[in-house]
Amino acid sequence: MGKLSKDDLTIDLESQKGRNAAAKIYMPLVYKIVTQYMGKSSLSKQELISSGLQGLTQAMNDWNKNTEDKKVSFKTYAGYRV
Repeated sequence: MGKLSKDDLTIDLESQKGRNAAAKIYMPLVYKIVTQYMGKSSLSKQELISSGLQGLTQAMNDWNKNTEDKKVSFKTYAGYRV
């Protein structure tokens, strides 16, 4: 389990502006994971990116549901969802 960072405690996933900022910050994570799966999957790069963005969106939606019991960083959680 990773340690929570200051960014995990101050991340704004409630407002549209905060969600857009989080998406910009974590897009490199999506691209990194997509790159790892290229050639190992029958999906095209665009399909993998689309799927990764859906996972990132789900992570942003689900992250605030368990506010009292966060044991992994948002980046780690999003990585699993992507």
